[in-house]
Amino acid sequence: MDSGNPAKAGDPIAIFCTGLGPVTNTPPTGEPAPLDSLSWTTTVPAVYIGDIQAKLNFWGLAPGQIGMYQVNAFVPEGVTVGSSVAVTISIGGAVSNVVTVAVQ
Repeated sequence: MDSGNPAKAGDPIAIFCTGLGPVTNTPPTGEPAPLDSLSWTTTVPAVYIGDIQAKLNFWGLAPGQIGMYQVNAFVPEGVTVGSSVAVTISIGGAVSNVVTVAVQ
């Protein structure tokens, strides 16, 4: 989502990242995450868009990818509108670097 295609409250967004830790249904080392059954992280992350915690519907290895995680979140109601709204993920006491998303 960028300024030419901003997200709106309620829109789903997919966040791709690394370093979210252990998962269920762990694939063999160097193999892609399975397509037929999801590999969820064993700790639930928190995603903040602006200063509001987003609802999530998936957090785990990105299906078909090697070593990449995917977190699916919904842009929360009441989030600040702008071209560079902060997005962070926290899990197990660690907080990600800030990235931004455009929100209309």
